[in-house]
Amino acid sequence: GLTTVVSGQTLLRARLQPWGFLALAVVATVGAQLAGVLAASVDPSAGTYLTAYAVVVLVAAALALVLGRPLRPTAERERVRAGVRLAAPLLPQAAAMLGLLSGDVLLTRWLLGSVAAGEYQVALQIGNIPFVLAVALFNAWGPLVLSRPLADRWSWTAATGAGLVGVVVVGAGLVTAASPLVAAVLTGDGFDVAAIASAASLLCLVSVVYMVYQGSSLAVLDAERTGRLAVNALVAVVVLVGLAVLLSGAGLIGIAVAKVVAYATLTLLTVVSGNRHLRWPRQAWVAVGVGAGAAVAASITTGYAVHLVVLAVMVVGGAVVAPRVVRALRG
Repeated sequence: GLTTVVSGQTLLRARLQPWGFLALAVVATVGAQLAGVLAASVDPSAGTYLTAYAVVVLVAAALALVLGRPLRPTAERERVRAGVRLAAPLLPQAAAMLGLLSGDVLLTRWLLGSVAAGEYQVALQIGNIPFVLAVALFNAWGPLVLSRPLADRWSWTAATGAGLVGVVVVGAGLVTAASPLVAAVLTGDGFDVAAIASAASLLCLVSVVYMVYQGSSLAVLDAERTGRLAVNALVAVVVLVGLAVLLSGAGLIGIAVAKVVAYATLTLLTVVSGNRHLRWPRQAWVAVGVGAGAAVAASITTGYAVHLVVLAVMVVGGAVVAPRVVRALRG
């Protein structure tokens, strides 16, 4: 069901139909969750919740077929064969990306125990706030990239992508600045708020490098080098597991460092894979450096002074970046 929904959203993105894309997103997420909650309020059991959730996802899948109007596989046999060859490497790539996204929680429980896993989950929830921003920006930006004429597609992508990386850096920096306060609000007595806030600050950096990855992945996809995406993701998973084991003695910070390095590895490999088309400008790497500096500084210090400095820098940076992003997108 979810595969059909995502495929339908891909078609709608390619056709520049944002309202259909939004309708599928709302039905498959908010609608499915709401149906599960309402059903569980009548019969409070996991089976009831999952059944209602699955029914609405199937409804969303049917809606995707109606809005997307896909052809039958037999209509274009050669294209289907070519598409299968192109898409096949994306199956292990998707599995590896899922491991990167949630494998750190499982590793934390295995290496540090259930209590640490609970604390890490809080840090991850905070760190994922700018990650959601990066994904949302990509969902709007990706179709614009692929619809640009080939003559200026990648120069435009580099210019606008650098601005969007700056936006994610500002968002990640603001969350980093607020991480001690948010961690204190989300937890109670007995939790190591300082460790949670430090881990969350580092995890905010994942969104910054992931924004660069998303841009370069478009260049790799456009070159039909999907095998490289699969290899890069699998290497990143190996890095995550290996570093998590090696750094587990440092606690939550060690796991957070492992995740950041894994995503950085994924990004660098993908940048190299797509470098023939997309060459990121210096401004993008400067923005990444600023984001890394803010995350590291906030993670290794106690007290609010550094967080206030990060807050001030990001507010000023946001005021500078916003008009430049608007001008680049209009260009």
